[in-house]
Parts: sequence; C-alpha cells; structure tokens
Amino acid sequence: PRPGSAFVVFGAGAVGLAGLLAALAADVETVIVVEPSPQRRALAESLGARAALDPGEDPVRAICELTGGG
Repeated sequence: PRPGSAFVVFGAGAVGLAGLLAALAADVETVIVVEPSPQRRALAESLGARAALDPGEDPVRAICELTGGG
C-alpha cells in the first residue's frame, strides 16, 4: 500500500489484523476491514481501522462511499 491510499482487509483474524497494522504503519490514509464477527470488527476499529464492515451488508457500496468511489 502507498501512503495516502485506501486499503481493504478481508478478514480480521491474525493475518488480517497484521495487514491492518502494516497498512497503518505504511501511512495508508483509509484502512477498511470486512469481517463477519462483531467482536473482530470492534477489535479492528480499536486498532485503527477507519471502518469495519459486515460482509452481509453490501460492503462494496460502503467501501465506495468511504473512499469516494475509488
């Protein structure tokens, strides 16, 4: 990921959370996590995700809204 860009992580298990932290360390502007577990979504947000989305609630639309369509 590039600084200032948007980055989406699918899954908030150990590997997904590592991706979230790596993106934040790389100065990615917007990090979004898609995860079915409410507990893992909450953890991702507490670690710095701009949003943590439920995959059952049209995450593509939400990602487009959060990133300005990009």
